[in-house]
Formats: sequence, C-alpha cells, structure tokens
Amino acid sequence: VHPMLNDRPYPAPRKAKRSAVEIEEERAWVRFYRQVGQADNAIVCYRRALALNEKYAEAHNNLGIALNLKDKLEEAVASYRVALVCKPDFAEAYNNLGNVLQARGQLDEAVECFRKAVTSKPGFSQAHSNLLLSMCFSPAYGPEAMATDHREWNDRYARPLAAQIKPHENDRNPERRLRVGY
Repeated sequence: VHPMLNDRPYPAPRKAKRSAVEIEEERAWVRFYRQVGQADNAIVCYRRALALNEKYAEAHNNLGIALNLKDKLEEAVASYRVALVCKPDFAEAYNNLGNVLQARGQLDEAVECFRKAVTSKPGFSQAHSNLLLSMCFSPAYGPEAMATDHREWNDRYARPLAAQIKPHENDRNPERRLRVGY
C-alpha cells in the first residue's frame, strides 16, 4: 500500500520541502496508478501535489486525465482550464481539454482548443489530427475549410515521410497467377 493512502479522503500535505527522491518516488506511484487503471489513487496523489503547489500546471493536467478516466468530465474540464491559467501555452492541456469538449459535443470549442495546441506546439500531430476530426463533425466548417486544414496536415506530417515509402514488390501483371493465403 502506498504510504500516502489512508482512511482520509485527501491526505494532509506534508512539509513543502521534499527531497528529489521523495518527489520522484511519488511520481513513480502516480504513473503506476495510471498504468494499472487505479485512477482513484492517481487523483489522490495529484490533489496532494496540488495542495503543495497550486500552480503546478502538469499536475492539474494529469488530474484532468485521471478525472476523465472516471467520467468526471466537469471536474476534468475545470482541471484543464486551471492548468491553462497556470501555463497558457500548455499544448497537452489544450489537447486534453479539446478531447473532453469533443466528447461532450462542444465541437467549436474543441476545434479552438486543438488549434491552440497546434499553435503552441507545432508538430503536435495528435492535436492536429484531433482538430481535423472535430472539424469533420462540426457543421461550422465547410469543405473548403476542411480541405485547407487537411492539406496543411499533409504538408506538415505526410509529405516529409513520402520519400521513405517503398514500392510494393508484387508482380503487377494482371495475367499473373493469383496467390491467396498467408
């Protein structure tokens, strides 16, 4: 059992000064909790970290992720928004907020978040892909706008990889014997 978990809903914060080893140990526990699906324990850890430093943007973002895993979407949105107040160019928080807004059907707000994520962190392909997906479901974007953004995605991510595409080595003769199997 993790030493900070007990019968209280939120452990009382320890002294503000902790050693690097203690901090790294707690981060390891939080990563473990998220990996094994123990979002409740991760939430406790993030809230404890925020009790020590309420301006810790990464903890607010990660708390939002854990809350989202527990389907506490309102709390997740609030946590992401606080992360963005603490760190206005936090691309990952914009992307995570956009995902929750998209799931709630707030597509225009989601598109705005994904755009801010891509602007804050050029090359953030996941956020750019999320942007395109949200645009496809939003009636606010017509074919021209979507085509423009899809071309931008292609220029940024696909075109640089095109030279690495290797041609198929199969026989292109339409009269060849067709081989079906594994």
